Amino acid sequence: MISVIVPVYNVEPYLKKCLDSIVNQTYTNLEILIIDDGSSDKSGAICDEYAATDSRIRVFHTENRGLSCARNLGLNNAAGEWIGFVDSDDWIEPDMYECLLSRALETGADVVECGHYREHDAKTITVIKQEQQMSGMDAVRALLNKKLINAVWNKLYKRRCFEDIRYPEGRVYEDIATTYRVFASSALVNTISSPKYHYRWRTDGLSETRHLENLEGCWISNIERYDYLKDRLDEDSYRDLLRTCAEAVARIWENYYSCNRKEKEALQEVIDETRTFTKQRIPLFGYPQWSLITRMRTVSIHFMNPLSFGTSYVLNNIYRAMRYGLRSPKK
Repeated sequence: MISVIVPVYNVEPYLKKCLDSIVNQTYTNLEILIIDDGSSDKSGAICDEYAATDSRIRVFHTENRGLSCARNLGLNNAAGEWIGFVDSDDWIEPDMYECLLSRALETGADVVECGHYREHDAKTITVIKQEQQMSGMDAVRALLNKKLINAVWNKLYKRRCFEDIRYPEGRVYEDIATTYRVFASSALVNTISSPKYHYRWRTDGLSETRHLENLEGCWISNIERYDYLKDRLDEDSYRDLLRTCAEAVARIWENYYSCNRKEKEALQEVIDETRTFTKQRIPLFGYPQWSLITRMRTVSIHFMNPLSFGTSYVLNNIYRAMRYGLRSPKK
């Protein structure tokens, strides 16, 4: 059985499409755990409607405690041998879990990742995966060089992967803090090329919204990952790890540029930590294997002055446009 965990918070316009895509899966041996995280719209009532007509659904209504708490509640109550996550504003292809489980059983993999669609208002971007089979630590390396992604939702996990792992509560960027640990604890990770998950890109999502908790959470998650992996990687993968830290710092500095005075004062400790980390571990011009835009972003975070923060702001917007093909992509 697969336990599908669906955190829900104020997604009334999108929720029925999401739940329809799950209950109509070609693989039917599902347990669907819907966590209503204190929604103030009609999301909770919609969850109850679906539970009344499908015995596979269990709904948990809680006060608003955040995405990580909702996922952890699902994990704590899951009975399936396999675990999947679906964000409640997204939807999945009808055969997603049949395909992922088939590959897992074929290969003995603990985790299987599929391609996905990024659904923007005006267009859909298709992200196709290269078919791969690798050890858990090789999957960590693939994560660092962007052949795999941090997101929790385009994967199927053997339940034992989460035996000693939970999502950090009260923090955004919880996937950065967790996915590498899941991979590292796995014997075998596999990918299928077909896109099976539809990821809705929204302008009001958590990870792209600028506020102090997000910026601090971004740094904490990245430095935790650095500390965990720094002595476990070969030289090339270690430089990939440093690149992810440099990208995180550049993003923090870009947002710091647009903070008001009070916010800047609250963030000063984080800014000091990121600059010290950068100056001690990352060369001024980065490493040759990094892209030119990443190396340019690295230069600006070696200095602490208005020009440096402004440069970070400009370069990070260029980076986003190059990566996503859109201005200020958010979910």
